[in-house]
Amino acid sequence: DGEFDVVTCIYLFHELPPRIRRAVVAEIARVLRPGGTLIFVDSLQSGDDPDYDATLELFPIAFHEPYYKSYLRENLNRLWSPRFTQIESTLAYFSKVVTYRRDQDSS
Repeated sequence: DGEFDVVTCIYLFHELPPRIRRAVVAEIARVLRPGGTLIFVDSLQSGDDPDYDATLELFPIAFHEPYYKSYLRENLNRLWSPRFTQIESTLAYFSKVVTYRRDQDSS
């Protein structure tokens, strides 16, 4: 527990069912030391850049992504917020990069 200073999570969450996303958050919180950094990279979500919203809706149809639609609507800050604080967020074409810090009192 608390073994890592930094954890990366890259293009994973859109591949997971919602229940498993929550388990991954708990596991990252377990292995990341308090005050540690999480670098999260994944697809844009609905509303991140409205110009891309229509394309994002077509992606799971064109590429058989069964959990993508639920990912598009997942409130990531709410998902991470019990254990992490968002530090920075940057959009990069069809991706987003979010940096979180693990809260001191989380488990």
